[in-house]
Amino acid sequence: MRYNPPATRELNSSPSPATPALTIRALAALAKLTPAAVSMALRNHPRISEKTRQRVRELARRHGYRPDPEITKLMRHLRAQRSKRLQATICALTDNATDETYAANMLAAARARAAASGFALDVLRFDSPGNPGADPRQGARLERILLSRGIEGLLLLPMSGAVALDGLLDWGKFAVVAATYSVSAPQFHRVVPNHFGNLVMACAELTRRHYLRLGVVLPEAYDARVRHYFNAAITWHNSQAGANAIPPLTHGADDAGNLARWLKQHRPQAVICHYTTPIQAAARAAGMTLPRAFPVVNFHAPQKKIFAGIDEKETRIGETAVDMLSGMILRGEKGLPQTPTVTMLEGGWIDSPSLRPRPARARAEK
Repeated sequence: MRYNPPATRELNSSPSPATPALTIRALAALAKLTPAAVSMALRNHPRISEKTRQRVRELARRHGYRPDPEITKLMRHLRAQRSKRLQATICALTDNATDETYAANMLAAARARAAASGFALDVLRFDSPGNPGADPRQGARLERILLSRGIEGLLLLPMSGAVALDGLLDWGKFAVVAATYSVSAPQFHRVVPNHFGNLVMACAELTRRHYLRLGVVLPEAYDARVRHYFNAAITWHNSQAGANAIPPLTHGADDAGNLARWLKQHRPQAVICHYTTPIQAAARAAGMTLPRAFPVVNFHAPQKKIFAGIDEKETRIGETAVDMLSGMILRGEKGLPQTPTVTMLEGGWIDSPSLRPRPARARAEK
């Protein structure tokens, strides 16, 4: 990409306020590169070597180069249109199924938002590195596939459990946003539900309806995925509930007997859970009929006619994650962030006829 630039006047290293703004063509002349190569270097494009990128950034700093915001906006538009025609530049990664309601809704929203921003979005699945049968060479193959497809941005979807992905890829080659807490390492920018706040909201809603003995039931893998925020929220709620407090239950995959014993011992007035099927089976084993014995509140896939629950806004999470990721791609931000950020979206309440109605005063306050 080296070329002979046209003759230019000498540029001072410290331009005065009256000096016209340094253009990208003038910066390219200083660097003895094409303007396109300088533009890619400033955006950390992988086609430009790291040595050249550093040299261009140092020249830009030394000579006071500042990008023109109007030109930057135009170039973003042109690049988005080009990527729409030429290639998929975003890929969603997961070790989990994407056909469950939460993941499917998130993925559909992310794909639509990517298309609206000029990107296509592919999905690739891999074996969690913690699985005994995982191929240790899969990371190298996955990276080759991503680079051969021109993938620049990765969206990490919810995983099957808490997983560490440090050695899966060379993360410095990609812009990455995680739409989950289930990736325990490395630390990326994230867009996630406000798990703690959402459960506090659900407890408050149930308390208004005079459900005082609240039980929270979580599978161990899911509890780890959400960094124990639900257990932290019910523990905080229980600190205010006094004699009505019920200890939360974290159970294994084959722990129906323990769950039935917990129901018999504590007799919760309402149960907040991840999946409803284990609760229904345990209630039958305990001789209880739902919802007469207690209503079930679900924070994974509420069904308005059957279960109340928390709307975790998974579609907005998918859209927001893609917005963040597309901006990072256009700015050339790749690799692990020095200061990872967490964007938490507030959830909403989904009501159900299985619950007592709100008292008239509570309805009026709302």
